[in-house]
Amino acid sequence: MPVARKWPLEQLRAAIASAPRTVLLQWTLIDGVNDSQTDADALARFCGGLDVRVNLIPLNPGPVPEQRAPPLDRCRAFQKWLADAGVRTLLRMPHGQQVGGACGQLAGQKRRQRADSTAALP
Repeated sequence: MPVARKWPLEQLRAAIASAPRTVLLQWTLIDGVNDSQTDADALARFCGGLDVRVNLIPLNPGPVPEQRAPPLDRCRAFQKWLADAGVRTLLRMPHGQQVGGACGQLAGQKRRQRADSTAALP
């Protein structure tokens, strides 16, 4: 989890445990990066005993062409692995990809435009 760079996962877990209501965790599935059964098992261990729900979001096409969403059957398998471990989970289906309006696409497009304009300066 990127947040682990700033806060140790133990501290994050403690904060989630003390939350007064269900905490929604977002997990962006990236093909070959964090979509294996080992990854699902690690996420399930992290969630164990916590009042959480996990939103699984297949990666939308963005500024890094080498990164993509896993095939839908692997996304569903990941969801099943979590569910079998007792983790409440929802697999979000992508919307807005064709117009570049899906989650992460607009910000990625703006970063790419800024980088391109900066590179063009003398």
